This record gives sequence, C-alpha cells and structure tokens, in this order.
Amino acid sequence: MSVIYGRDTIPVAEIMSLNRNDINKIDRPVSYNYSKKASKISDCFFYGSMPLPLVLLLDRNIRKDAGKIGLLYLEAVGITGGLYVTAAMIADRHRPYTYNPKADMSVRTRGGQEILFLLVTLG
Repeated sequence: MSVIYGRDTIPVAEIMSLNRNDINKIDRPVSYNYSKKASKISDCFFYGSMPLPLVLLLDRNIRKDAGKIGLLYLEAVGITGGLYVTAAMIADRHRPYTYNPKADMSVRTRGGQEILFLLVTLG
C-alpha cells in the first residue's frame, strides 16, 4: 500500500489539463461523484468492518476453530490487498475525482491518484 500512496504528487498543471470527455463513457459518471461527508462515512464502515469477524468468536462452535477462522480471514484480507495493489500498479490512470473541480486540489493532486477506475467504481 505504501508503494501506491507514496507516489509523487500530480502537478497542478496536469490536473488542470484533464478533461472529463477523455474518460470512456462507462467511467465518466463516476467523475462527478465527490463528497467529503460520504468519504468519511465510507471510511467508518470500512474500518469498522475489519474487526467485525471477531463477533464470530461469540459462537462456541466457531470459537473452537478460531485459529482456522483467523487464518482464513488473514488469507482473504491478504488476497484482496494483493489484488488491489497489483491492479493499482498495473493501471496508470487517474482516479475519477482528479477530474472533478469540486474536489479540493490537495485531494486531487496527492500521490496514489493514478489507480484503476474499476476499483473506484466498485469500491
């Protein structure tokens, strides 16, 4: 993850030269979406869901297999993270909100904005 988010910032001149019409028609509607409030709410659900599997330990039948369940969880998180990082490193495209003038310039220019549109659309 640090490889993605540690990338150099995008120059303001490059951001200002971006044109939504250059995005394919399927991805273009996503470039209109940007909300600080929605981002904060999404982060709460995202980070809140990470420890959620611990609730499974309340069930006695599952608790006896806690090691197996824990390993399964770590595998799932590892595979998901690996796919995300791999896709982000292969794709060299700007995230949709880099095209959105309503987004703060500090957000639009920060490193790691060149990521696969599909991940943003699904995520």
